[in-house]
Amino acid sequence: MLSSIQAADIIVTNSGNLQSRGIQGVTCASYSHAILVLNNSFCIEATPQFGVARVALSEVLNGATKVDLFRYRGITHFYADKVCNSIIRYEGKPYDFRGAVRSAISSGCSNVKRLLPATVLIEVADEVLKDQSAHDSQFYCSELIVRAFEMAGLFVTKYPAHAVSPGGLVKSESLKFVKALKS
Repeated sequence: MLSSIQAADIIVTNSGNLQSRGIQGVTCASYSHAILVLNNSFCIEATPQFGVARVALSEVLNGATKVDLFRYRGITHFYADKVCNSIIRYEGKPYDFRGAVRSAISSGCSNVKRLLPATVLIEVADEVLKDQSAHDSQFYCSELIVRAFEMAGLFVTKYPAHAVSPGGLVKSESLKFVKALKS
């Protein structure tokens, strides 16, 4: 299973827990978490419990019920190293709770837009009050990954990193599905 994993691969997951189901519900997506592979032993992720942290890949895979592997199309070893080096610099940063809510709003999920009409005000206020340097002070999972690719000079999506949910991330034409690691 791990033999097909390469540095800078993106793993997206979901699990049966309440948090995962909630994220899937508000983003209208089948994924609730995104992780970047550093090597075949470790990955890096952003979670509410630990912020941006390096974790054993086996630990992440064991905790999820569905795990899919994606790869940036045509990525070279040079760029994979740049992505991994870019993301490591954010290790220890706190989790971006407001950003996670923002990504749900930005997902375009009609469930969220209909239930939370004030979300437009949140989006506008957030963009007015937060410049890119402030965005780099805290991260939620998919924001962290998109930002690492941006810092390496690769663009995963046309949307800003702080507006991309795990489900939105995998819709990118820059990524290709490699395989299901767990279903």
